[in-house]
Amino acid sequence: MNKVLILTDSTADLSQGLMIKHDIQSVPLYIRFDEEVYLDGIDITTEELYEKVMEKGTLAKSSGLRSADFLITFRKFIAREFDVVYIGVSSGLSGSVQAADLARHEIAPNRIFIVDTKNLSSGVGLLVLKAVDLRDKGFSAQEIKRKIDQMVPHVKTYFIIPDLTYLEMGNRLSGSQKFFGNIIKTKPIITIKDGNVEVIKKPYGDVTKAIGYLLKTFEKDSPNLDKDFLMVTHSYASKSAKYLRDSITEKYEIRNVIDSFAGCVISAHIGKGSIGLSYLTNK
Repeated sequence: MNKVLILTDSTADLSQGLMIKHDIQSVPLYIRFDEEVYLDGIDITTEELYEKVMEKGTLAKSSGLRSADFLITFRKFIAREFDVVYIGVSSGLSGSVQAADLARHEIAPNRIFIVDTKNLSSGVGLLVLKAVDLRDKGFSAQEIKRKIDQMVPHVKTYFIIPDLTYLEMGNRLSGSQKFFGNIIKTKPIITIKDGNVEVIKKPYGDVTKAIGYLLKTFEKDSPNLDKDFLMVTHSYASKSAKYLRDSITEKYEIRNVIDSFAGCVISAHIGKGSIGLSYLTNK
């Protein structure tokens, strides 16, 4: 049996240290400011992205990978006698999975396996870490794909959006919604449903109240919780992220709690101060 390579993309929001530790490879998506194009996490950091947004008065746009990007990566690892499992951002949000599938059929369809996570950010990262566990236990690439595909519907991902500016600038919120949202201080909570972003709650008040809603949601899911991994992600909201993480770990035993910093792709859409939570259930 060939060695197995776990490949993801920069939307997974896994730290460089974590990827090195677990031998995970990643390909960067593209960040665009009009004609300026950057590789996420390579040519531009999250901090630099926010600086450019302020400087230019416009949001960055993210764009998915092309089949040519995957052809280069796949050929490299197939030549080194790896079978590849690519675990990518939702096909409902990016064309990366479709591009990977095109490249797969051109190179080695029986040695490259594609997982559409139907998720983003730490929801992707969570499945990548589960795939690493399976690889380390000796499962083949085909078996890993089959098992991760079964987990996809059971990933729970939530983000609290404390600042409505990015939603409005990205035409995801009307001017009146932003005006009244700021007056009553709503903090929209988004989730991923059927591979797409959906607002599930608009609690008013401070971020702590929105975190309270996430904790109640987590508590309802806790009897069926997969306790291997839980990820808390934030974009310059370390104190709130710590409060969320500590509130969970004080009450629940989870083997690996991963602190994650949001990369350029997710930050470009949800803005500074956002906080995310991802976990996996067994049902």
